[in-house]
Amino acid sequence: MAGRFTAQIIRNTVSPKLGDPPVYGKVVRKLMQDHLEVTLKLAKKKAPRDTGKMADSLKVYMGDGEPPKVGGIRTDSRKARYVHGAFRIPALPRRRTRPHFPPANQSMRAWASRRGVRVGLVQAAIARRGTPIVPFISEAVDELAPVLKTRITQAARDIEKEWGK
Repeated sequence: MAGRFTAQIIRNTVSPKLGDPPVYGKVVRKLMQDHLEVTLKLAKKKAPRDTGKMADSLKVYMGDGEPPKVGGIRTDSRKARYVHGAFRIPALPRRRTRPHFPPANQSMRAWASRRGVRVGLVQAAIARRGTPIVPFISEAVDELAPVLKTRITQAARDIEKEWGK
């Protein structure tokens, strides 16, 4: 899909030196799934709320295998790449895009009409100042980093219990 935006949050989850994946694979998958669901929920809260379509389009994805090697958040929104900016951990400070003169397309006309503003004024403002960048996924990942550390510690304990059996 042309508009797909993917934020790969977790990658290279487990070293191949650990050996037999059935011992720890399910624990790692559960850890990833739980953490990505919490991150998704927070990212949806932080996403811009004009029509809510961008937040609604956010989905969790996980790679194949046991345990999965990658996981993250994906969206099919065409505008997510421009609204979010580059996906970085830690999140870049909020800033604005370079000033540019956007076309008066259907979404801009709809946005302007919802606010009772002429499209030409919106275009002129963007040409002067650019548009705000809201790195909602990166900010959610940053905010949940301490929680992830405690979850990894707990997962390590669970794996040790499995190995002891």
